Amino acid sequence: MMSEVEALCDRVGILRDERLLEMGTLAEMRHLRALSVEARFDGQVPDLSVVPGVSAVQADGPLVRCQVRGSVEPLVKAMAAAGVTELLSRAPSLEELFLARCGEDGRAG
Repeated sequence: MMSEVEALCDRVGILRDERLLEMGTLAEMRHLRALSVEARFDGQVPDLSVVPGVSAVQADGPLVRCQVRGSVEPLVKAMAAAGVTELLSRAPSLEELFLARCGEDGRAG
């Protein structure tokens, strides 16, 4: 039901064991999890692991998936210089934010 909460609520809170762990808008809570980025390149795939804020880089031929925290500008510049042909980015869902804060087992981190 988190997708319904995401669609209907302006502000959300994460509660665990009667304790408020986080509260704010979804945009304010995005710091809990990185932005997911997927890119396809026309030629040589650049080494995005050296770009500030980028982690979890996975390359599969011309397709690269990674996570980015903070400004996306360094990543976009690196991809543009390497001939990116497709680019998708996705902010974390409320469920992903909850799991990042509480873990898979629901315990506060």
